[in-house]
Amino acid sequence: GMTQHVNQRGVQYYNRVINDLLACNVSPMVTLYHFDLPQALHDLGGWKSPEIATLFDNFAKFCFQTFGDRVKFWITINEPHICAKLGYEDGIHAPGLKEKGTTAYLVGHNMLRAH
Repeated sequence: GMTQHVNQRGVQYYNRVINDLLACNVSPMVTLYHFDLPQALHDLGGWKSPEIATLFDNFAKFCFQTFGDRVKFWITINEPHICAKLGYEDGIHAPGLKEKGTTAYLVGHNMLRAH
């Protein structure tokens, strides 16, 4: 999302996973975000940052261009309400913040903007 560096080993790994699934007649369903925000994005404010929508869009476009010839089913963000409430307000999930008030709503808003 925020770098021009592409981890080619990661791309190769996911190409193998996708190809192996297809070889077994399994249609891959890829989740773009499942509670695993890179540290560099967390350092920018994570899902609280308005910048994250554009960065996530760039990441999604990369994934669609790289894997979209074989992946037809995509999930953008797994359980966004859980991430927003438990991660940014209750501190139970990553990033473990306990910011009462409007933070969970701001996070949810930015997740919606990422679409």
